[in-house]
Amino acid sequence: MNIKPSWAGAPEWARYLAQDGDGTWYWYGERPTVSALSRVWSRSSSTSKQMRCLDNTEDWRKTLERRP
Repeated sequence: MNIKPSWAGAPEWARYLAQDGDGTWYWYGERPTVSALSRVWSRSSSTSKQMRCLDNTEDWRKTLERRP
């Protein structure tokens, strides 16, 4: 089952959507990068908002997408 958040419900500032390795989805204001130390996207320089939609994907690093 794919429970990826819909862009229709995205905050206005959100320009990217991505899922971490634990299945948690985040909206980002700036393009995040993959953390070298863990299974998460880097959020240090970006506005982000967490969503608890635990739908683990096979390769979470392929979930990053730009707002359509």
